[in-house]
Amino acid sequence: MSPLDPASIERLAALTESTARRIADIGDDATRRASQAQWQGTSAERFRSSMADRQRECDGDAIALYNLAADLRRAAASYREELARLQGLERRIHSVMSGVGGELLHAVGITSASLPTSGSPAWGPLASKIASLGVRF
Repeated sequence: MSPLDPASIERLAALTESTARRIADIGDDATRRASQAQWQGTSAERFRSSMADRQRECDGDAIALYNLAADLRRAAASYREELARLQGLERRIHSVMSGVGGELLHAVGITSASLPTSGSPAWGPLASKIASLGVRF
């Protein structure tokens, strides 16, 4: 598999989600500590307000990262489905080539040597070309 296989994408999603949790925790911790400060007055209120602003920023960043993690998980699932589809095409084409249809395919220049690498997106167009020849698989 390539470095961007579905499992790698899911690991990246988990790391992104972990980072989101940490950022949210940092914002919560800053606000909690600011509220525990013993000093009072205008400066203290400005400081607490500033920490509340930082918490909102952290929460917004964390939400964006949670959304990114969800997008990554959806991409991994879609990638996994596409790989399964391509592997199915690959198996069926190999089956046709080893059977009676192999002679027809060879006659039009589709040989074992000309097949795409395993998992390649090129299996889709090849399957369409074979189907256009009237070969059922």
